[in-house]
Amino acid sequence: MQVDFPSIDPNEDLTQILPIQQKRTIAFVNHFIMNTVSHLNNFAQSCESRFMEFDYKIQRIEASLCILESQLSSISGLDNVDKNVENLENSASSIQVNVDLPDISDTGPQPPDKNGDLEVLSEPVVGRT
Repeated sequence: MQVDFPSIDPNEDLTQILPIQQKRTIAFVNHFIMNTVSHLNNFAQSCESRFMEFDYKIQRIEASLCILESQLSSISGLDNVDKNVENLENSASSIQVNVDLPDISDTGPQPPDKNGDLEVLSEPVVGRT
């Protein structure tokens, strides 16, 4: 299989061409690895800080929820509210809504006016001076 490189003459003897310098290749590979690792570390640090921020927010919400639950449990008259809420949810799920929609199969395309003009609805003119 012959590979066509525009900068290399196809008739040139490839054994006479100097090899790529290993130090230069290693430097390029090391540079690539260092940049890639640096970007991945920055990304991981960014993700970790976001997760820590969300964890802090969740902890605040949980603390607020515990405070709210303790305040609600201190109210003596709310024992039967749970039963009333369950009854409301059960009755709401059994309600069916019937909507009468117009039958559009009866209305076909309207015939045009006798003189072929389109009917224009009168609209108020806005901003006319």
